[in-house]
Amino acid sequence: MYDARPAEPNLDQQERSMSNHFTGLSLGPPLGDQRLDLCDLYAFQSPTDNNRTAIILNANPNADALHPDAIYRLNIDTDGDYLTDIAFSYVFSKPQNGRQTVNVFLATGSQSRSAEAVDTVITVNGSF
Repeated sequence: MYDARPAEPNLDQQERSMSNHFTGLSLGPPLGDQRLDLCDLYAFQSPTDNNRTAIILNANPNADALHPDAIYRLNIDTDGDYLTDIAFSYVFSKPQNGRQTVNVFLATGSQSRSAEAVDTVITVNGSF
């Protein structure tokens, strides 16, 4: 579920932006960059292993790549207190020959509320 509330209370006042579906002609992607516009999130039980979850994020189809200087994050609140308890952070390489790789980080507890991609690296230079 997408939620417009901040991941944690009392964040500093730096500019924050989040992606959205375009709902009118005057709206655009975050910070005017189509590479930052994540459109949909799908989560479902793995069809091959009932103990695993498949997660799919898709980006603006007009973007030619994902932004190599951005941290794409999926925040999960497991106890309803509006604080992130688990965070998956995705950091993409610069495109080369039309392809990118991704590093994926898994953070839990207070580390999951860091603005950086921190804690455990679970994928290094994954390709897609």
